[in-house]
Order: sequence, then C-alpha cells, then structure tokens
Amino acid sequence: MSRAFVKEGESDQLKDVAPNMASLLFFLKRESGAPVRELRKRYSDKYRKEVHEMSWAIC
Repeated sequence: MSRAFVKEGESDQLKDVAPNMASLLFFLKRESGAPVRELRKRYSDKYRKEVHEMSWAIC
C-alpha cells in the first residue's frame, strides 16, 4: 500500500517512541483517544527495572 493513503501518525509504533514518560503518555493518548495516566511506579525484582503501571483516565 502506498504511504500516500496512510494518515499522518497512523504509522507510528511503540518501538518508535522516545524513551521518556512524556513521549509515552503522548503516544498512548493518541492511540487510545482517551487521557492516560500513571497509576504507580515501582521497582520490579522480576525485570530488574522500574515499572510504570498506566491506566486510561476514563473515570
């Protein structure tokens, strides 16, 4: 399919998002069409990284 028929922004993928919280929130909001917020952040022993739990702010 020609890229001429793809609307701007539709070809973005999560792997293309900059590695920061602001970019992730912007991407998730654009994809879901609803506000997204961070519920909590914690350190995961399993992944040995900081984990951010997100939610759609529909309520």
